[in-house]
Amino acid sequence: MMRDTHGEVGTGTGTPPTVLLVDDNKAGRYVLSRTLRFEGFRVWEAGDAAEGLRLAAAQPDIIVLDVKLPDLNGFEVCRRLKLDSTTAAIPVIHMSASYWQEHDRQLGLASGAVAYITGFDVHTVVKTVREVLGRGDGSTVTAPHELRPGGVPGQQEEGE
Repeated sequence: MMRDTHGEVGTGTGTPPTVLLVDDNKAGRYVLSRTLRFEGFRVWEAGDAAEGLRLAAAQPDIIVLDVKLPDLNGFEVCRRLKLDSTTAAIPVIHMSASYWQEHDRQLGLASGAVAYITGFDVHTVVKTVREVLGRGDGSTVTAPHELRPGGVPGQQEEGE
């Protein structure tokens, strides 16, 4: 299912950035998609990996990808996106409430994601999406709620 909306966030082309949100949790996807829309993004939604891969071919500006999907894990989805020349340049943000260990974060970043968010905090997701889109260079982002080496989930560094 593809849904979109117009808002105030710009891409320089007069249209808001498009976020592809891939999450099998309907309630979580609803809350996050509503928040992203409220913040001015266009949002496309997918409930599983197959639909996410299909929609990614339409080249959204960024992909927010759950790790735990019913048909294929998010790490493999990200690897496939990065191997496809059509989708390789699209930044991917992994999010997971289940896979929060440092090892999981490392797997997510190794699969090609630019950020790995643990827990479910919609404002952190929005902030990370804005940060990634604002930089545009595809480098890795340290989200406030991601696990850092030797860190504690949810611990913020000074100045954040």
